[in-house]
Amino acid sequence: MRLLQEVVARAQQVSLRAEEDKWLELCATFSQHTSLGQMWRSVRMASGTAPPRPAAHLHPQLEAERLAAIFTSRGSSNQLPLHTQLTQQQLRPHRDEAVREAMEVADMTDRPFSLQELQQAKRRGRDTATGADGVPYSMLAHAGPAGDAALLVSHAQRLVDSGTPAACLEGSRYPTDPQTERAHQA
Repeated sequence: MRLLQEVVARAQQVSLRAEEDKWLELCATFSQHTSLGQMWRSVRMASGTAPPRPAAHLHPQLEAERLAAIFTSRGSSNQLPLHTQLTQQQLRPHRDEAVREAMEVADMTDRPFSLQELQQAKRRGRDTATGADGVPYSMLAHAGPAGDAALLVSHAQRLVDSGTPAACLEGSRYPTDPQTERAHQA
């Protein structure tokens, strides 16, 4: 009997710990920008007092795929006249070659950002949508000097990894004040 009581007590501890972890996970999704209504909806949903909202469509995945297929078929080259399709096929190798050549030409945008450019680009207003990593881009404004340095190193490494020509990464070919160059291009 004692063994059964210990097993039940242990199961209750594991269950409570799992509930606590889920609750903390839910609370971690809240920020100062979460609306009060959204917060209460989440709390009601987590506590089981609010019924789940029905899907906007009976089969949302199938509907999304159907709409995507319609969209792609309307934008397909198959919709073009035969003469235009043949012309596209003939021009494709030349276009591909032009793109390859353009990738080898150094451009002032194919270089690491300067610290000044990064600081000017930071968003200072309300929060922005989260990126693929789940971090709002406005959080970069609070990263500090170490965060700025890490971001600059990360961007430079992406340029190197993407195969950007070495001439683009030298930096000496570009003006120290990019605004001056951009003003001349406008």
